[in-house]
Amino acid sequence: MIFGYNPEAILRAFLVQQIEKIPTRADLVSKIDRSPYLRYVCGFSTTGRVPSEATFSRYYKRLSETDGLELLMNDLLDQSIELNLLDTDTGLAGRYMLQLKLNQNYRLL
Repeated sequence: MIFGYNPEAILRAFLVQQIEKIPTRADLVSKIDRSPYLRYVCGFSTTGRVPSEATFSRYYKRLSETDGLELLMNDLLDQSIELNLLDTDTGLAGRYMLQLKLNQNYRLL
């Protein structure tokens, strides 16, 4: 485990940040800290401590030094298409535009 927390839980928290449109890491930590449900969804202990803003920042820095975030987003996009969660009737141009939208509007803060 990196920094003492489950890396999958950290990644899920980053996804929650995007889905819930939480603007900052400080707000993310605060929201997860106040919500046992979000702790559970992310994979953190429902009663223990949650990672600090600094922990999220260090983890994000490590991820950004690789192509891990891009690979994760591409995998999620592919899975969403396979599960028919996204409208792909527009073909490759639509997928390209969706990827651009994800990169512009859903980048990890």
